[in-house]
Amino acid sequence: MKRPSIALCIALLATGGPAVAQTPAPKATAEDARQLGAFFKEIDADRNRRLTKVEMSVFAQRHKLGVFVRNRSWRILDADGNGTLDLDEFVEGMVKLRAEWTAEQKAKAK
Repeated sequence: MKRPSIALCIALLATGGPAVAQTPAPKATAEDARQLGAFFKEIDADRNRRLTKVEMSVFAQRHKLGVFVRNRSWRILDADGNGTLDLDEFVEGMVKLRAEWTAEQKAKAK
């Protein structure tokens, strides 16, 4: 099965996506870090290397992703609950989401 793109993962966040299990996330590859780093830089409007909920909301509106990015995805991505995302937190959350989505798709195919 082909791995879903990072863009698809962001879209999944916007639509609610699958439930994220309490299992350890797989490690991000160099390609994951490159792709997600580009998304992170696009979202980080003030270039302070931290994403805020406002910056995520602006990104969501620009890409027509809806209000879930402001709500559900924030709860998934802000793992430490400090109100901002650094690049590592963003990458880890997105890779975990992709892994859960892939597992859900494999289960549906059976």
